[in-house]
Amino acid sequence: MKVVKIGELSGEVTILRSKSDTGVAQNVSVKLLGKDGNVLKTSSFKTPFLERGKGCVDCTLPIGQASVFALSYSTGEMDSRRIPFLAKGLWKTQGNQTQAAVMWYTNPDSVTKPSDTVFSLKLRNAVEQCLGKSSLYDKASKSFKWNAQQATYDPSLQTLTWKEKLKGSLQGKQVAMIKVENGVSATPITVSLQCPAASTSLSGASLVDARGSRIQVSYDFKVNVQILP
Repeated sequence: MKVVKIGELSGEVTILRSKSDTGVAQNVSVKLLGKDGNVLKTSSFKTPFLERGKGCVDCTLPIGQASVFALSYSTGEMDSRRIPFLAKGLWKTQGNQTQAAVMWYTNPDSVTKPSDTVFSLKLRNAVEQCLGKSSLYDKASKSFKWNAQQATYDPSLQTLTWKEKLKGSLQGKQVAMIKVENGVSATPITVSLQCPAASTSLSGASLVDARGSRIQVSYDFKVNVQILP
């Protein structure tokens, strides 16, 4: 397996109330830190609250609410321990027929919740036929299955798409049978993964209060990766 090429990571952070009493408002000053302990380097940073400095926000959990959306950000930083996929691309061509396959494994430390995942293969030249299917193996339950939903090919975009709901500790394979005039060149397969309410961020980011103590949060993140042939 190979480490895939990682695109920019976008994330949203929700603060969870530290006390069960929702009858009072809770004010907290927070700072978004990277894995090195310094303020996370971001290409975009947005918050509905008052920003007191780079990565620093004053947040309020209103009365009756157990959580509140605090901020969103995009970054090119990635914690290597939390890369969501290890994968390997395989291509075999004979004449004008090509079989493409991607074998992959999801990281249980980063894909902690069932996540909407889209695999996309962009083709060139005149496509005569394009079919795709996929299989999943769950290491925890030791169960194997073929995805009943076949991959779909959009001729206007010349793109074959597989849609999956993935979680950590899954192994899988995306398979495509392609018939293209003049053959097919091996190209990357793009994967878009969107994970809700994770306990950790792929960037290794953490949120701390004014005293430097970590506070309980959840991360919604989206990342695009490329599986190279």
